[in-house]
Amino acid sequence: MNKRLLSILLKSSVVQWALCLTTAERESLYDTCFFCRGEQSDRIVNSDDLVHSMEALFQAIRCSSSPAVRRLLSATLAHFLKVYSVTSLLIHVQSDTTITNTATVRWLQVRRVLSTIPELPDINDSQLDSSRYCTRIGNQLIEAFESLCLSDSASDWTTESIATLVGDLINRGHADAITHAFARALMSSNRNMLAYKNLYKLCEYMSRNQQNTYLLHFLEHVQQLNLDFDTSLIFLQTICGTGASLGRFACWVVQQQKLAMEMMDIVLWSVFCNSGKTEIGLVLSALSMIWSSRDFIVNGDYEFQKNMFITLVLACHYCRADMIHESEPIKIIFHAVSTYLELANSKTRTLGLRLAEILSTRLYPEIALHLDIPPSDDLKALESCIHLENLGQAARPVFQINETEPAPFDNPDSTASIPVVSLLTRSLFDDDSSDSEDDNQGDEAPESKQLDQVPTIKENRQGTKGFLADYLAALKSKDDPDRFEECLLALAKMLITISTLELEENHETVCSVLVSIEDRFDTDGFDVYRVNAWTAMSLRFPKKTAEFAARVLFDKQYTMFTKFWILQSWNTLILGGHTLMRDTGAIPSSTAVIFQLALKLYGDVTPTYLLSQTCMSALFAHLQFQRNWQQLFTRDEYYMFACEVLKTCRLLMLSTELFEELGYFLNAFEREERRLMFIKPISDLTRIYEAGAV
Repeated sequence: MNKRLLSILLKSSVVQWALCLTTAERESLYDTCFFCRGEQSDRIVNSDDLVHSMEALFQAIRCSSSPAVRRLLSATLAHFLKVYSVTSLLIHVQSDTTITNTATVRWLQVRRVLSTIPELPDINDSQLDSSRYCTRIGNQLIEAFESLCLSDSASDWTTESIATLVGDLINRGHADAITHAFARALMSSNRNMLAYKNLYKLCEYMSRNQQNTYLLHFLEHVQQLNLDFDTSLIFLQTICGTGASLGRFACWVVQQQKLAMEMMDIVLWSVFCNSGKTEIGLVLSALSMIWSSRDFIVNGDYEFQKNMFITLVLACHYCRADMIHESEPIKIIFHAVSTYLELANSKTRTLGLRLAEILSTRLYPEIALHLDIPPSDDLKALESCIHLENLGQAARPVFQINETEPAPFDNPDSTASIPVVSLLTRSLFDDDSSDSEDDNQGDEAPESKQLDQVPTIKENRQGTKGFLADYLAALKSKDDPDRFEECLLALAKMLITISTLELEENHETVCSVLVSIEDRFDTDGFDVYRVNAWTAMSLRFPKKTAEFAARVLFDKQYTMFTKFWILQSWNTLILGGHTLMRDTGAIPSSTAVIFQLALKLYGDVTPTYLLSQTCMSALFAHLQFQRNWQQLFTRDEYYMFACEVLKTCRLLMLSTELFEELGYFLNAFEREERRLMFIKPISDLTRIYEAGAV
């Protein structure tokens, strides 16, 4: 295919001319060029041409301002996606190469287009409507898994490629449509089919946040079916296996308060009956820390406290007796009784005391606690839903059984559509406030309890779009400390997982927010998490971020504290690269997680020496234009700043030219003792460099 011809056909004037052609002529012209095929039906399609056509068409739609042009190109793109499904695209990107890296680069281009099509504004083509498109892609993903991952030529690369596309769609707020398609496939087929035996492998290639969102939405679809305990458990194990991810998912979903308790029952059973001691200990620790927290006891929402009460009863029931006796978290729960007596209101105090009674019955049945707990309607309602006599025994479930009607699904003959039972009375734990929230996902998906805080970028906004915009707005907020802390802690991971295109568009905005943000609420770990976010930006766009930082260092409107923070973040960035390669403990664990996540998602991170060179080159490029530094800073401030730069250079040690540049700092000091203090470290650095130290 002639790429020059392709670019000409995408020009607005040419498209306007094409609109004057007949439908048959127009389809013939664009079909030949964009679909890489002509009159010879047996023509072999070149993979690079196919990927380039797809990407060029998408970019033309995205950049066009003419409704007529967008309408024609959208129809062409919809036709393209109808001809080339996910399965055929995967086959094509591997068809004419044996080099995995080449296929990976091609698939990255395909992923970028497929995952961002729902964001195209003002698209009139019904096939590209967000809801219909995501549903169709979800169906194609499960078909691709069935046809490719089970073939004789199947490889881990194929499974990983499907998983990364699923992860991209989840990041962009389409988890509901994807998991709905997967649930439909499981319901309409024999669940013992080989096609679904390895479906859990998709989770292995997803990031932690993607796994959590994926499992949450899938369990919500399972909940709608009103399946019995064992059938729901089979569904969960099919989609995620019995791996260690469930423990961390349980910790996350408890705090998010988004999963109904009957589904939480299944998750906890899977964790405590299929996981190792480490994973079980992680869950118990997370639950005990929440339950014993003063903020939870005093300010916690009562519905959340009731859910936590049930969750801990379930954990107590499913956990092995020997682990409970050895468990430090269980002791923490007992120690929290005094806090409940001292600080909690009457309802919360009742829950705290009753849980202590239940745990003592499980641990020491012969000397169990019998506290003087006043009668409570809420407590009676809770206990009416629980078989307390089953605690510590093999019987399951703990919840009372009530007859319900099964939810209809696509296949009434499926084995999962038999009369089933509910594990927990829904009305007790349903949060009415959640019914009014809207996550803007999948009109064709069955109605379910809507989720809050689910990322979506279907709407057009001013400036930064979608979920990233919400995070940045929260960081600028002056009246919501909880939301501020939540977004600050999660920002670094979002910057790593967000699409390259979106982050590139909003790079300047994100950097500006990070350098100007203030710790208005005395947030714990503020400096560390701020540096983590800057590290994520540097890993994604090293040169652009370094150049922005260098401008800040010599900009009068920024304080010296901000400039010191920039240098500190550079130090962390370089130390992080060394930590990743040498497994040292030079940086905080949360920062190491950012490097590991970048490595997992992108296969490699920028080498340490290149990060060093990028940062210092940007710095000294600005130094060359700032000869009269005494006008920029006071002498004391400048001396401190010079020392911080020196510390950074000591870490980087790039070349003798950089040390020569550092010599310019000496001219800024008039007092001899300061000059001598500064000369010695520079001499030491030069000697170390000349000796060949790295």
